[in-house]
Amino acid sequence: MSISLTTGITPEHDCPYLSTQRARELVVFSAKDSNLPYQQLIEQGFRRSGNEVYRPHCIECQQCQSLKVDVQNFTPTRSQKRVLKRNQDLSFRWADQLSLKQFDLYKRYLNCRHNDGEMTHHNFNDYRDFIHSHWQTTRFLETYLQDELVAVAITDWLELGLSAVYSFFAPELEKRSVGRWLILTQIQQARENQKQWLYLGYQIDSCQKMNYKQHFHPHQRFIYGQWLGEYNE
Repeated sequence: MSISLTTGITPEHDCPYLSTQRARELVVFSAKDSNLPYQQLIEQGFRRSGNEVYRPHCIECQQCQSLKVDVQNFTPTRSQKRVLKRNQDLSFRWADQLSLKQFDLYKRYLNCRHNDGEMTHHNFNDYRDFIHSHWQTTRFLETYLQDELVAVAITDWLELGLSAVYSFFAPELEKRSVGRWLILTQIQQARENQKQWLYLGYQIDSCQKMNYKQHFHPHQRFIYGQWLGEYNE
């Protein structure tokens, strides 16, 4: 089914990732349509936050590059194998609904790791609006240490792959590299469900908080309108 999409460009604003840059986004105004072809859009470098669908459209900078991991050909590095071994006492299950326990953990994570951002003021309704959309199946990879919820990966399930929307974890487990463990677990789950890709969002090489995605191989990046990577660079 074809659908007509209306798009627009935001005004320029300070870049949240690179202090010397100005940013703007290309946004999809019809993103509340229940038939939104999100799989096609994510293959064109778009991402979502709630019902908002966007991709960077900056005038002078092209550093934000969508990255997707080829899960069927993925091989963990030695460092990633150590992360898996370090966290082998963790268990997980997929949940279909958000919960107050998730939200409490989300707030603890933000207050410890991102206490200077707007998201620290989120209430439960803000959390729900940040996660849900009218047109996308979203599930929650809930991670437990014994019987305690210690990490969550919010994950969109798409036709061709899984998309990592947002992850958070108990701050006291930071030294375990739980964030990387969640990505490795999503890769495993995508592979077991016969998906080709794990979409990780935007890789920014010169931003320390946003350059970790490049360490999952093989991967491709969306650069100047096409996917480039190990296969076709």
